[in-house]
Amino acid sequence: MTVRPPKALWRPTVMTDPLTASLDHEVRAEKAGTLGRLLERLDTRLENLRTVADNADPEEHDRILQDAADALWHVVIQRELCGFGQTQRFLRDRNVPAAVQSRMGISKASRNSA
Repeated sequence: MTVRPPKALWRPTVMTDPLTASLDHEVRAEKAGTLGRLLERLDTRLENLRTVADNADPEEHDRILQDAADALWHVVIQRELCGFGQTQRFLRDRNVPAAVQSRMGISKASRNSA
C-alpha cells in the first residue's frame, strides 16, 4: 500500500510552465493578503468586545459578540484555505474568548430558529 500526501499539498518539483508558476504566485499572494485583512478585522472586533464588555446593554453586547464570532469564522476558513492548521493553538495565542469561539460559524438566523 502506498501513501500519498493530499492533492492540495502536492506541488510539482519543477514547474515548466512560467504562466502556471506566475498564476500560482498570484493566487498565494491574494490568499495571504485576504488573511491579513481578515486578521485585522478580527483584532478590531475583539478590541471592540473588550472595550464594551461590561458597559453595553445586552442587545448591543450580543451584536458585538456576534460580529467578533463572524470575523473569527472568516479567519479560520481563510487559514484553512492557506493550508494552516492548529486552529486551537491559533485561538489560544490570540486570546480569543470562549464566548466568541462558541458562536463561531453560527448565524443569527440559525440562533433564532433554535
